[in-house]
Amino acid sequence: MVGGGELDRKPSDAYIAMMAKFCNWWIAQAQAEGVFLIPKTLVVDFVRDGNGRIIGVQTDRPEGEIYAPVTIICEGVNNLLTQKAGLIDHDLKPETVALVVKQLISLPTETINARFGLPDAEHGLAVSVMGEISLGLTGLGFIYTCKDSLSLGIGVDLDVLDNHHVRPYDLLQNFLKHPQIAPLVAGGQMLEYGGHLIPEGGYSQMPKLYGDGVLVAGDAAAMVNALHWEGTNMAIIAGKIAGEAAVAAHKRKDFTAGTLKVYQDKLEDSFILKDLRQYKNFSRFLNTHHDFMDVYPNFINEALGKFFSGFGKPKKQLYKEILGSLTSRKPLLKAVGDIVAFGRTITGW
Repeated sequence: MVGGGELDRKPSDAYIAMMAKFCNWWIAQAQAEGVFLIPKTLVVDFVRDGNGRIIGVQTDRPEGEIYAPVTIICEGVNNLLTQKAGLIDHDLKPETVALVVKQLISLPTETINARFGLPDAEHGLAVSVMGEISLGLTGLGFIYTCKDSLSLGIGVDLDVLDNHHVRPYDLLQNFLKHPQIAPLVAGGQMLEYGGHLIPEGGYSQMPKLYGDGVLVAGDAAAMVNALHWEGTNMAIIAGKIAGEAAVAAHKRKDFTAGTLKVYQDKLEDSFILKDLRQYKNFSRFLNTHHDFMDVYPNFINEALGKFFSGFGKPKKQLYKEILGSLTSRKPLLKAVGDIVAFGRTITGW
């Protein structure tokens, strides 16, 4: 209540969806518009004309080649085709790729609503978790509620897993057994277990986005904002803009890089490149501040615990103890330097 009246709250324009069902829905929408789908087909290379321009793709099917004046690469994190198209000259580096492991856990709708404080099955909750669950390593956890299941997992950079000899499965089990998490999943049945690579290098690892007869979008173009857990939305919008660029090229009957550059121009006007450019140093910041995900989440957790349980103590003593919980982990000047550096990283200053 504010000023005696209720807040006029509009529903958030956000949804939780299971990718397997969501992708099938997208396929149905595309086919309804006349798209010809060829499933279970691996693209292994490109078809080029006498001038080296891409005019189609080579597949692993017996009939082999499929011709098209514009090819849009959306191959995900393993950027083999993006390299063959000459848009980038290397694999994504381990320090810019995260491995996400997750479980899909079945629970009754009533149980999910009660445990997460949801009014009904039409509402959901997305939770980000950091700190102890990743053992202080550079990584984040998540929980998404669905109507009759929970999606729960953790993502950690590949180089961190390798350097610390940590198995992703062990991190996930540590997450599931955490005293704050275990009651939320108690009695649930695991439906799926899986892993997925996500490019988190962002703008600094982005390939060239267009060439003669070719565009690249989504994970293959490193379109992921790791701090805000954004990737699917960027891939959808970039795919739409790539489609519009292809249509414009068809109208001009010109499929050269000069015409397809409109794709990047439109991306520049969208939130995608603006945000990715702003956060371009975020991965570098985490790589140079290895204890950031350990010191500060644990400090905040302990500080809040002291703040809300410090009754009976003089407040001067309480704040001294809170400050001490930080300085016992890191010298004050270095902590201030970390905070300033983090602020500059996320604001793009």
